Amino acid sequence: MVFLLLLLSCTLNAEEKVDSLIIRFYSKKVVVLSPRQVNQHLSLIIENKTMSKLICQIHDDKESIRDSFTVTANSTLSRPLSMRENDKLSFITLSPAFQAVPLIVGSRPYEVPPNIEEE
Repeated sequence: MVFLLLLLSCTLNAEEKVDSLIIRFYSKKVVVLSPRQVNQHLSLIIENKTMSKLICQIHDDKESIRDSFTVTANSTLSRPLSMRENDKLSFITLSPAFQAVPLIVGSRPYEVPPNIEEE
């Protein structure tokens, strides 16, 4: 009985937990997995699940460009990301053009645009 309760509680709390900021870019949405807390030396992992090359930038809240990079089609790129507690960063793709994706640390996985069916 105790084993069954432990198994059930582990299954109910099963969601992806990460130590990096992971951005999964699909053709019509972006999924973001974030770590539980801010770390000054995070890894930013971009998974390009499309057939197109991504030209990307990371912007801060003052619209300053923090980083620029390219991710080839169907590939993954890892970059260091320096982030502090109050930083408000956004992931932007210049090509193909897509809306800015806020990088929120400490949140559950989220999609842009939001998947209304899951809410």
